Amino acid sequence: MTLVDLEASQHQLGTAVDRARMGEDRDLAARVRDTGERFVRQLFGALRLTRIHDLRNAVFDKP
Repeated sequence: MTLVDLEASQHQLGTAVDRARMGEDRDLAARVRDTGERFVRQLFGALRLTRIHDLRNAVFDKP
């Protein structure tokens, strides 16, 4: 992906998120909210695992 393609994609994404934020596109707003919520839950789960998992513990290592 070239720099021009990346900038155009970022602009399109920004426009879509702005529309969703303003409530013009309710379906898009719901998808952004749901996807964002899933991402945050997965991120927090991964962060919790790093706190409770001792790196010297081999339980999660591949056999």
